[in-house]
Amino acid sequence: MDQTSDLVTTLHAVHITCIVTSGSTISGRGYRCAVQSDGTYNLAGVNEPGQVVSDTPVDSGNGQFLGARIGQSGSIPAVSTEVTTPGSVAYTAVSGQFCQTSTSATRIGIWVQGVSASGGLGIVLPD
Repeated sequence: MDQTSDLVTTLHAVHITCIVTSGSTISGRGYRCAVQSDGTYNLAGVNEPGQVVSDTPVDSGNGQFLGARIGQSGSIPAVSTEVTTPGSVAYTAVSGQFCQTSTSATRIGIWVQGVSASGGLGIVLPD
């Protein structure tokens, strides 16, 4: 697993090795993930902040990815469902993503680097 990819986006973040839940659709960096009862990780729901954000793609061989712990210092990569601007509030969104517009979502932090299109990768500083 390449743990050096884009270290600037997760400067000072606390990382752990995570195993993906069988059948999960975690596809790359920047998705909020929640631990399941069996200890594996899956995409977090719209009102669930999750415990980690995927910081590396999932290794197809062993199902592992490097997760940046949310809220334990450091910025995190964030896939957005919409265009976002730096300095605006970041909220949880569907399928482990982030957004700028709250529709009964949970506040998670501030956008440090915005996103120019839906599905883009930005940077969030968690609260």
